[in-house]
Amino acid sequence: MQVSKCFCCFKDGCTSIQSDEDTGCSSIRRNEEMIAEVCDILTGDQRLTISGVAKELEFHFGSCQAIVTTDVAI
Repeated sequence: MQVSKCFCCFKDGCTSIQSDEDTGCSSIRRNEEMIAEVCDILTGDQRLTISGVAKELEFHFGSCQAIVTTDVAI
């Protein structure tokens, strides 16, 4: 199970094996600036999908999904 989590995190762009307690991924991939950018995009158009937001902001899908599901309260 742990190997699967690490693989998914590195696939989404994590660069460290040091893990964040909440997600099992490096905290590098989610910061306040990224969260604010996602909030701004979704505030403008709540019909966007996670894929659409990730593509528009040039974020990895997994990072964007984590932000939308855990950090954004719309």
